[in-house]
Amino acid sequence: MHLPFLPLCPTAGTNDDEAGSSRSPPSAAAAAAMRAALDDGEHAILKSILEQVAITAPRHLYGTEEACRAVMNFLIANGLQHAIDDDDEIWDELASKLFSPPPPKPENTSQVARDHPPSMPANKKEYFLELCRRAQRARLLVERHEVLKQQQKDNKIALTHLYNAQNVWENAHPGLADALRAAMPPNYKKLEKKIAAREWLARRIKRRLQALEDGPLYEAKTKLLFWASAPQAPPRLQYTYRNSEAHQLEASYPEFSDDDSETDELKTLHASFLDGGDED
Repeated sequence: MHLPFLPLCPTAGTNDDEAGSSRSPPSAAAAAAMRAALDDGEHAILKSILEQVAITAPRHLYGTEEACRAVMNFLIANGLQHAIDDDDEIWDELASKLFSPPPPKPENTSQVARDHPPSMPANKKEYFLELCRRAQRARLLVERHEVLKQQQKDNKIALTHLYNAQNVWENAHPGLADALRAAMPPNYKKLEKKIAAREWLARRIKRRLQALEDGPLYEAKTKLLFWASAPQAPPRLQYTYRNSEAHQLEASYPEFSDDDSETDELKTLHASFLDGGDED
């Protein structure tokens, strides 16, 4: 079960879009007074609680994101979001315990950073929260990738069944499939349309997977290891299509004049890809 969503921003109510509040952040003097209200022992206890959250978090993207939210939930729920200085060492300690391998350190001097300047955190708390946001984005994109891979798998299985049905029919009527294609029975024509529809979907799913893997997912995963990243992966080796294959890639989606459960499913999938589906 996911914890209730709380924005991964430095303070509650300081970002209207994320926090959904118009409250102004406390003044520097008020924040300092809040920190001074806790003695050294209370500060130590507070930091120990936060460290335990990080230490016990599962070591995967879901666990990291949950732990980030748990830290901020605990502080905000107890009115302690300003009780720890923004440059306190606890933020670095939380980052080092939550993010493994060791989290990337902010930098803007590498060649990649010069080509694609990253945002630079103003303090250690902002650094920790930026790492949390990166974990959240990577998790969302990994989930999107898993959905597309499952769609690809399901479509491949359905296409295999259709090919098998087509082979059974053509083996039972040798020589008819090509010579009398225009006079084929309606059920056979519908079978051909379903095959064409599944082939269309296979091509679109493959394209979308490659766009995700070479773009947003590549950048999100890279930013878990390095502070700066190019928005796109290096170009893949391109396969040169023969003319017939190139034509097939652009083949139009077939229209169905009648419906059944499978054609309904195909129409839904087709519409999702035309609408952009889960693309950015």
